Amino acid sequence: MDQDRVKGLNSPMGRLSLANKSKKVLTVDDPTEAEPTESEDEIIQRLEQARLAKKQAKEVASPNAIHRLEILAGIGRLTRDVVVDKVTFTMRSLKGREMRAVMVATSQAATAVEQAFELRAQTVARALTDINGQMFELVLGTTSLDDKIEFVQEFDENLLVRLHETYTAMVLESKQKAKDDLGKDAEEVIDNIKKS
Repeated sequence: MDQDRVKGLNSPMGRLSLANKSKKVLTVDDPTEAEPTESEDEIIQRLEQARLAKKQAKEVASPNAIHRLEILAGIGRLTRDVVVDKVTFTMRSLKGREMRAVMVATSQAATAVEQAFELRAQTVARALTDINGQMFELVLGTTSLDDKIEFVQEFDENLLVRLHETYTAMVLESKQKAKDDLGKDAEEVIDNIKKS
């Protein structure tokens, strides 16, 4: 506003003269004048010290607690051998993230029939670890999951069915083992974990 126009105007609240108001000055700190930051070496040294302190402060869990946690986390996976025509196929139960990947891949199939076949191939390709004592990747000559799935789909139908049935039975056994080890109902599970 123009100072001349404001002179003589009074505020209706308390009849204060607006022309006589002093202007306020706002000061802002210059960010370029901030204190120097830590060097990269100092940051690395501080992180190493924190990591060492954390490592030294760890408490060791009891063997029972570790066993229960392994069951809960699926670390202690089951392994099963299937012998067909003197060839040994070694299957291992899948982790949660692996089973999730199987389900995501299966859900992309267009029909229910394709989903059933995809589920079987995806599961066996991930669960099959060894053939005649040799790593599946070495036998196949690649670590590509797509190549493993394609290879498994070339198995004889009866072999593929047997490997998948073995995997399914192993998962059921694993569930029963976890249930027996942890407890039969929620209260028993909580009591067993507290005892660990």
